[in-house]
Amino acid sequence: MVHLCVHSRYSMLDGVASPADLVARAADLGMLALALTDTGGLYGAISFYKAALRAGIKPILGVELDETVVLARNREGYARLCAMISAFHLADRFDLADFLDDTVWALSGDIDVLDRLQARGAYPLAAVTHTGDA
Repeated sequence: MVHLCVHSRYSMLDGVASPADLVARAADLGMLALALTDTGGLYGAISFYKAALRAGIKPILGVELDETVVLARNREGYARLCAMISAFHLADRFDLADFLDDTVWALSGDIDVLDRLQARGAYPLAAVTHTGDA
């Protein structure tokens, strides 16, 4: 299992652990890969990336914007994430669909978000979320 929506202490009110602590716990659980998807930024990305490599875990870099998790598929995707985050914080109007291409994956459990992105020509991946024992 790979967790694709993980928040560190750099996500205000969403996470408390440091990126290194998250990696250490993932290693304890025998995970082979882990994503860091802090809200609105890549603040812990470098420390997370280095800690994951040291632990033998594949680091997946991402961000959560507008109820959508966006994951970098490669170096170009990381550059796309950086541009996306800058636009998100600087633009008067931000449309995630303007930034989606084959270098990033978009995940959302919100059907309205998925419909809006698809209507703009972007093809996000649907994320199924659940709580409880089911």
